[in-house]
Amino acid sequence: MSRTVGLWWEDHDRHLAMTRLAGVGLIAALLMAVFGQPPYGFHGPLHYLGVMSPTCGMSRGVMWLMRGNLALAWEYNPASLLVVPVGAVVVIRAVFGRFTRRWPNFTVRWNWWMLGLVIVAVATLTVRQQLQAELLM
Repeated sequence: MSRTVGLWWEDHDRHLAMTRLAGVGLIAALLMAVFGQPPYGFHGPLHYLGVMSPTCGMSRGVMWLMRGNLALAWEYNPASLLVVPVGAVVVIRAVFGRFTRRWPNFTVRWNWWMLGLVIVAVATLTVRQQLQAELLM
């Protein structure tokens, strides 16, 4: 039986796009923490009809998390409590790799139960965000 998660070391960054995305995201999060939200919204078209997506409230949640207010971050979007730490780990991984020339990499073999867990988590977050529609509008 093979392992579900594997970890190994390489001499190059196999996840350069993810590293760049995480870096840009963390810079944007820092800017929002200092200057607040931009004057325009990042809403999809259904948002204006009152339909919330799992990502609704994410930028406000990230902003409040970066300002140190975990309660408000959770209130706007609980997933924001995952996005920032994961982005930080990706950037730390890149910095470590640049200095040591060894990048830790991992792979995940998806099982049916893992896919089911992700589907349930996203569906639960979608329902939760819809219940918070008044706050998120």
